[in-house]
Amino acid sequence: MDSVVAAERRRGFDQLRAGLQVSRAASTLADACVCWALFAIFNARTLAGRFPLWPLTLWLGAVVLSILIQHAVSRYYIAPAIAPLLLIATLGLAFSGPDLAPGRSGFILTLFGAVALGFATLLRGAPLLKVLTPVDHAALAGVTSAILATHPNPNDRLYVVNSGPWANLTTGLAPPSAYFHRFHLLCDFPGAGLPKLRADMDALPRYVVINARAISARCELPSHWAVVNAALDASYRLAATATGGADAYKLYERR
Repeated sequence: MDSVVAAERRRGFDQLRAGLQVSRAASTLADACVCWALFAIFNARTLAGRFPLWPLTLWLGAVVLSILIQHAVSRYYIAPAIAPLLLIATLGLAFSGPDLAPGRSGFILTLFGAVALGFATLLRGAPLLKVLTPVDHAALAGVTSAILATHPNPNDRLYVVNSGPWANLTTGLAPPSAYFHRFHLLCDFPGAGLPKLRADMDALPRYVVINARAISARCELPSHWAVVNAALDASYRLAATATGGADAYKLYERR
């Protein structure tokens, strides 16, 4: 997430997209590493004397605890676990070479290989392909042009409800608050969630954009969407629509 925030501050579309791609690659890498790391931990009696397994395991445990404390609602939060997972997985495999003979070790490796394949199938299947769909430049250009045609003031705010902050970057308009990701506001996110969403909508940002084709996150709550829809009905008009190959943006402007 640090890379995302840093790129957003630079107001660079390409930098932000690169930051998201790095974060997604890291979370994908973790699925494979976790299986091999568990293999090393479960064989601790054999491997503990060959490399510093327990300090690395404590490091990993501290990272997992921090993830739980943060109430992580996105796979991006597992990025800090990549370093200890990589070290445990690679060193565990390297130092278990003499023990990888047919028999019990072979069975364990096959078992964890099947688990890794299961992770890849369940967590990185069709839903992931949809999530990783490239930015729809046609739809983005359309909504950007529609906003710029209304001659926005630099102090105007743009709230993109359920999509990436691409329109914020292309128009130069900031979101209503520091919490702009849909997980922050449409989900029960600690420190944000419904209270922050209600405050943002009460502030009546000049523009609100909704992606009609966005895939709903599992954590999104109907009560949060009710706040958005009530504000739109009371204070906004549909100003434009912008449709591309993957996205369909609806632009609402404050009346």
